[in-house]
Amino acid sequence: SQVTPRRKFDSRDTASFTKGFPFADGGGVVVDYDFGSAAKNDAVTAMVVTITVVSPTVGGYVVAWDGSGTSLPQTSTLNFRSGQTVANLAIIPRGQDGSFPAITAVVRVPGGTAHLLVDSIGVMTTTDPAAGGDDARFVPLLTPTRLIDTRNASTGGPALGAGQARNFGQGSIGDASTYAIAGN
Repeated sequence: SQVTPRRKFDSRDTASFTKGFPFADGGGVVVDYDFGSAAKNDAVTAMVVTITVVSPTVGGYVVAWDGSGTSLPQTSTLNFRSGQTVANLAIIPRGQDGSFPAITAVVRVPGGTAHLLVDSIGVMTTTDPAAGGDDARFVPLLTPTRLIDTRNASTGGPALGAGQARNFGQGSIGDASTYAIAGN
């Protein structure tokens, strides 16, 4: 499916449900997508979006995911400091429950506020309707997985210095047929 890049949500917009006010800690939005037909909607395996935070009053992070489950995923999509405008490209797999294509984004700004923007960049689709959510183009993980974290020696530390690099494997995700891993 072709997608024209466009802004899907902007909390600064006075016409949005936020009436132009920023989100407080734990605030967020569900952004629904409709590609014009049930067949096109059913072919979507993932949304490609840019998540942006503007004017945060304290440091924090954003978690963006398919909205499924009863708790917030343990991995962040975007991290920011007070006063920083920052954006990040994210690939959000379609929910495994067969629901309409959508993403959920929640802002974590303890004791503060921040504006949130969601821009649609593209969509990943299955090439074979019989493939369901698994095809050669994109196979989403059921749970986001941290492959390396240099803050802890047991998960990839110590921290990297200027000009340093570190190799790491795909861990327990993927198999011999995995060609690439998308992450942030």
